[in-house]
Amino acid sequence: MADTKLDPDRTWLKSTTLWSALIITVTGTLLYARMDNAISTIQRTIEHDAVLHEKDRTEIVDSIREVRDELRKLVSENVSQRQSTAWLELFQITVQAWVDKMRSDNPNLKVPDLKVPALPR
Repeated sequence: MADTKLDPDRTWLKSTTLWSALIITVTGTLLYARMDNAISTIQRTIEHDAVLHEKDRTEIVDSIREVRDELRKLVSENVSQRQSTAWLELFQITVQAWVDKMRSDNPNLKVPDLKVPALPR
């Protein structure tokens, strides 16, 4: 077999290989840096959105609690008002029964009817 020798100074093979390796290395480094920057940007965006959503969730929960407390107050006021009205009606009926009993026992006794005023709204 004949030895074939290439003169690296006279061929473009050596320089092309070196430049190709350099370009591939630089391109790879730039792509890695760009992807790393993109990934960190996405991570920061996700963290920022998570913080905002947590803040929104906290505000929503606080608003729901406030509405719940207001509804509880309204319900308890309505229940208290209905109970008060029922107690006043029962008182009115009981007093009227006593007055009727006194009138039936003493026909000469002039006892006026007791009228309980309605509760203010």
